[in-house]
Amino acid sequence: MSTSIIPRNAVTCKLLGDGWRLNYFYPNFATITRPDGSRHCTYIGFDDLTVAQSFLENLSQNYQVELRRGKRLEKAWEIKIIGMSTEASFELLRQLYQKK
Repeated sequence: MSTSIIPRNAVTCKLLGDGWRLNYFYPNFATITRPDGSRHCTYIGFDDLTVAQSFLENLSQNYQVELRRGKRLEKAWEIKIIGMSTEASFELLRQLYQKK
């Protein structure tokens, strides 16, 4: 998988308690990891509700998803995705940057 379209960014982590971590990769992309390091969920953020809804429609076919007002990300809207692999998460991130 080529990620060359994705700009480099420093990852920042926020401890949530009991060893859980919120990992910010980009302003519109974060993950939560369990204490054992496995991924619990992925968040993608949007400023536009219509764009978020189009991503939600596609993602809901394969994953448990929730569209909500931004809580974890500093975006107006975010989709919480459960069950997405690391590879699929970064493919989604690549798609987000291709649409810009």
